[in-house]
Amino acid sequence: MGNILKIVGIIIVLTGIPLSPLFAEDPFHITFEQSNVSSADGIVSGLVVFNIVNASGGDVTNLVVSVDGPNHITYGSQPVVVPALGAGEATQFVEQFSAPGEVAAPEAEAILKVEYQDAASAQRTVYVNGTLVQ
Repeated sequence: MGNILKIVGIIIVLTGIPLSPLFAEDPFHITFEQSNVSSADGIVSGLVVFNIVNASGGDVTNLVVSVDGPNHITYGSQPVVVPALGAGEATQFVEQFSAPGEVAAPEAEAILKVEYQDAASAQRTVYVNGTLVQ
């Protein structure tokens, strides 16, 4: 078993894939809900409520959150700045969205870019899959 882990580690180092994201849990859990969805003149619009939980195990500061998914949906006033979020704490923000009618509403999953300072004041950037809840 030890040799297998060494080989996997060598492959990861040789390919340049960072080891920690492969085995680490996301430092933030993000869900989102749609509301007030309407359609007019070929455009679908509404609100998306994002819920973010700090699952990093430590306090974080200077969070900058933006939707970074590859879609045709336009979100309102992003990025959103959250001054501080303690370990295990949650925050919520609301964004307006609009999209061409053929795209419909936000997908069941969205990728969010989260930039923050960890408890050691190191600047971090992670991409987290948000999940649609209904």
